[in-house]
This record gives sequence, C-alpha cells and structure tokens, in this order.
Amino acid sequence: RSGEPSESGPGVETVFSKNLVNTNVKAREIVEHHAAYYKQTNKKVFHGNVLGYVTPWNSHGYDIAKTFGGKFSLISPVWLQVTVSNNDDFLLGGAHDVDAGWMKEVREHGTKIVPRVLFDRW
Repeated sequence: RSGEPSESGPGVETVFSKNLVNTNVKAREIVEHHAAYYKQTNKKVFHGNVLGYVTPWNSHGYDIAKTFGGKFSLISPVWLQVTVSNNDDFLLGGAHDVDAGWMKEVREHGTKIVPRVLFDRW
C-alpha cells in the first residue's frame, strides 16, 4: 500500500478492535498505524506497572508523558547526574533541567515521578 497515507492522531478504534495485538505483527501494520492512537489517552488497559523515561534532549517525550500520562505508572526524567570533584566531593548536576510545571501536569494523571540519576565518570 505504498503511497497511501498512514493513520495519525486520536481515533475511535482501539488496537484491539483493529486486531493489531497479535503474535504475527507485520512491518506494514506498524508503518500504517505508528502515528495513530485511541482517543481515550488516559484509559489504561494493561494492569501491570508501566515505566517511561523522558530526556531533556527529546522534548517530544515530555508531550507524550502529558498526553498519555494515565497509561504510565512511573515516569523517570533523565535529569540528574552525580560526579566527583577533584577533591572527592560529590556534585549533583542537572537540577536546571527539572520542570516543576511539567511534573505537576503528569502527576494529575496519578503517575509517579521517579528520578533517574546518572553516576557520571565513576
């Protein structure tokens, strides 16, 4: 189906009603449906915990976490780094990336924020 536009944005059908959840996934199906999602973005179908990471170098992840916040149990922003100074002091970096407004919006969905800390140059 080359040349046909793929689905995008919110839709009225779930992946289940489209029969996309199966053990025989085709590349064509992924390409055709990759940008589409069910309109109820806060409805969580999976009953386990779901962890997502967001990074300051990919701002789209912040938008995804807000749009689909109810589907995530935990969001872990990749913000903080711990380094060791020349005199063996521990230094915490990355605090300038912390976005309190974004965290508030994500928490409104019941999602917990769990920091991810990189121990850099150890």
